[in-house]
Amino acid sequence: MPFAFGSAQLGAAAQAVLRQMVGDFPRDARITIAGRTDSTGPGVVNDALALARAQAVRDHLVRVRPELAPALTLDAQGSCCFTASNETAAGRARNRRVDVIAEHAASPH
Repeated sequence: MPFAFGSAQLGAAAQAVLRQMVGDFPRDARITIAGRTDSTGPGVVNDALALARAQAVRDHLVRVRPELAPALTLDAQGSCCFTASNETAAGRARNRRVDVIAEHAASPH
């Protein structure tokens, strides 16, 4: 889920993708919402922005499927986990994102 520079706002396209994605989550899923930033700016600002992005996605998912709330976990780290080089505008844009990872919950033994 990409974000504009300095923003934690979900655009209409991102909301549509999330609505489509949320229907595919298994009922027993554990879902991690990982907020990320590019390397521009101070670490403390990036950490707060990464968290705001993850919270925006979480809030949208809960509006669409409230029963998922207990399965959602936030992982917000600014200036971490880059998928592209921060040397170019295109690379920085790719790094400003939220990753949503759904896994089946481990079954009890």
